[in-house]
Formats: sequence, C-alpha cells, structure tokens
Amino acid sequence: MPDRSPPDGAFFAPEHDEALWSLAPWITDYRVAPSDGYDATFVEVWLRPPRACEIAEFGRTPRPVPDRAHDIEFHNVGDAPPIGFWHFHPTVEAFEIEYDRDDGSAWWARVWLKTAP
Repeated sequence: MPDRSPPDGAFFAPEHDEALWSLAPWITDYRVAPSDGYDATFVEVWLRPPRACEIAEFGRTPRPVPDRAHDIEFHNVGDAPPIGFWHFHPTVEAFEIEYDRDDGSAWWARVWLKTAP
C-alpha cells in the first residue's frame, strides 16, 4: 500500500453501505475495514480542502432532527471529521454530535439519512 497522509477522519461504524463515502464530492479517498475486537467496521476518510462557500454556509442552523430513531451512529476517541463533513454530506438529512463531558476526545455522531421520495 502506498504511503499516504493520516486520514482527516477515522471512526467506528456498524456494517453499512460503503457507497456512503463515495457520494460526497469532498471525500477524496476512504478505507473501510473490519475492526479487531469490536462489532463494527473502522472507516478512514481523506478530504479535499473545503470550499469557502461550505465554510460560510455552515453558520446556518443545522437541520432539525426527524421524529424517528437515527439510522446510523459513528464514534471514536479523537480523529473526528470536521462538523461540516456531516452537515454537507448529500445523503445526511440531520445529525447530532455528542462529546464526552470529561475530556471531549470521545465523540458520537448520530445520523439520519435522507429517505427516498
């Protein structure tokens, strides 16, 4: 495997459709692999630098959370992708981010995916 920079985000996820990572135009590369000792996969993502409009638009209020359970949850200790990663993902309807109250390094992203019309 060629040398590459460290990923811009790395997290654990339940089994899921890996196409989720090829749908966002700012994800330049990704790797999904089984994780030893966890009932989850380990996802690493590499991102292109954000466009100025993405940074400016993120000041908007996040979309409201639907009145249903989230579809998928991601977590890790450290290595969180930028919040705009979830906000601008084309298949994400809404998301919530929670951080560990003790030191803030552990995080969870609960994500609601858009449903087909």
